[in-house]
Amino acid sequence: MKLDDTVMVQFFGELIESYRQQIMDQEEARELIIQKVSEALEKEETKQLIFIDGEAGTGKTVLTSSTFYELFCRYEEAKNNNEDLKCQLLVNHDEQIIVYEQIAEKLGLTEKYGKVVSKPTTFINNHSENDPIDVAFVDEAHLLLTQGKQSY
Repeated sequence: MKLDDTVMVQFFGELIESYRQQIMDQEEARELIIQKVSEALEKEETKQLIFIDGEAGTGKTVLTSSTFYELFCRYEEAKNNNEDLKCQLLVNHDEQIIVYEQIAEKLGLTEKYGKVVSKPTTFINNHSENDPIDVAFVDEAHLLLTQGKQSY
């Protein structure tokens, strides 16, 4: 059975439109998240939570990582004092840690801010309530309660 060219063009057109809409939705979500985080930082509100929910493959990880980087960029642009943003990306998978560490290195985040990507256990063991961070992004946070010896 062979698909005709019209069906193929229609299929790929719908696929491209779906991706375009997903990108636009992510951009809107990123802007809203950055706005809410910025407002909380300005008001010195602590222990705030933004939860990103969606089906598998909808771009939650892409949204998280791009928002993480964009927050650093915007903070640098608007910085009125000498304080650096204390922001961490917590990832539970070894493969993702490697990728995110490489990205942070290439984007200059590691050089400027030090280690900004870690596993949750590493983060917990190296941070205290006496020296809090400003923002924590947790990718695949639902796994923190489900992975046996790695549960929190």
